Amino acid sequence: MRTAHRTLRACILIVALSWPAAWADDKYWLAASGDWGEPGNWNPYGVPGANDEAYIDNVGNAAVTTSVEAKSVYVGYQATGTVTLAGGMQAITDFLFLGYHSVATGVYQLQGGELVASTALLGYRGMGEFWQTGGTHSISGNMAVAFSRSKGTYHLQAGILTVSGDEYVGYDGTGTFIQSGGTHQAGRIELGYYGGSTGRYDLLGGVLSAESLAAGSGSAAFDFAGGTLHAGTVEFGLVNEGGVLAPGESVGTTTVDGNYTQAAGTLEIELAALSQCDMLSATGSVTLGGTLDLLSLSGYRPKEADVFAVITADGGFAGDFAEVTSNITLGLPGGMAAFTGGVSGTSYEVIFNGFTAGDANGDRRVSIGDLSIMATNWNQTGFTNGYADADFNGDGNVSIGDLSMMAANWDWQLPGGAAVPEPATLSLLALGGLALIRRRRQAA
Repeated sequence: MRTAHRTLRACILIVALSWPAAWADDKYWLAASGDWGEPGNWNPYGVPGANDEAYIDNVGNAAVTTSVEAKSVYVGYQATGTVTLAGGMQAITDFLFLGYHSVATGVYQLQGGELVASTALLGYRGMGEFWQTGGTHSISGNMAVAFSRSKGTYHLQAGILTVSGDEYVGYDGTGTFIQSGGTHQAGRIELGYYGGSTGRYDLLGGVLSAESLAAGSGSAAFDFAGGTLHAGTVEFGLVNEGGVLAPGESVGTTTVDGNYTQAAGTLEIELAALSQCDMLSATGSVTLGGTLDLLSLSGYRPKEADVFAVITADGGFAGDFAEVTSNITLGLPGGMAAFTGGVSGTSYEVIFNGFTAGDANGDRRVSIGDLSIMATNWNQTGFTNGYADADFNGDGNVSIGDLSMMAANWDWQLPGGAAVPEPATLSLLALGGLALIRRRRQAA
């Protein structure tokens, strides 16, 4: 893995350093501030095309408001330069460099529109600052914040950043990524790649989705104080100080190679079925605090006393959640939360406290008694008591939707409860439902 990365770095250095300082397709920015699309702002005259190298290096600010293109863009080559993209699209075939030489400073301000590049080196050997307050930034290859003994910072405040390849914060320099909003989608993010480098990611707001977060040979820090984190693997101990850890993009697993500590914030677990739910897995210990939020997906309703294992910790548990919340609010016994949780061996499990859909009379089974309540209220509206009225979907009307929910759980009874002989076939329930509908239609 390290050999591959060194080869990548060597290739980038050879290609970047072998280009001559000037050739026929080099374009240099002349204006203090002006429109990128104005031919007179460039030397030689003319707007850069898809095969041209563009240099913004005279303390100037090139504003992009329409669709433009270039082979590579150097913002701050030997001095200082700024590019501001407020609209349109800037397509860069190869490299976006910020702060190319050690004495240079490059600033890119993405306010709107779309920036597309193959590779972004933000702080190549000098200083690079990227400010994203809107728009879309798409990188088909790799991105490095502080590439070669340099300094770079990425500020993501709004908009969307997508990096399809590898992403390095502090590849071989001092790199910082500050996310206070927006959406950041990445494959692998590595902090402090080379020894002597420093990589820091501050997640303060917005959404970060990454297949993996890793710490390299240098100094690495991940400050999780806000926002939402979706990660497949976190290859270091993780401390949640106020954000939302949400495994998977839908149902999925986050694996922490080390300890997980939730000092504050929320662990968000999605439930799709009894055997399909999010999972947090730690190879070390787990220290609990803050909130556990259990979200039912697509109207999924657990049965009473269903148990879900949502956390595993090879090193055991300490503490507990301050509260357990859920988006399931119907059919709950008075004063009870939808779920309660506790440690069972190396797992943290939650149990569902609500009534099973179809159990209108609360006797912990779905049977003829519940069907009778449904018959009394069939096709009527304005109900406010939910399950007690046989309104299992909470729409205020007792109808086919509620009957379908009852049918799905027909003849269920709470495990360990006493068996009561009653008709148990789904066909009988269907016949009963049809009889109810006919009777109500005739009465109407």
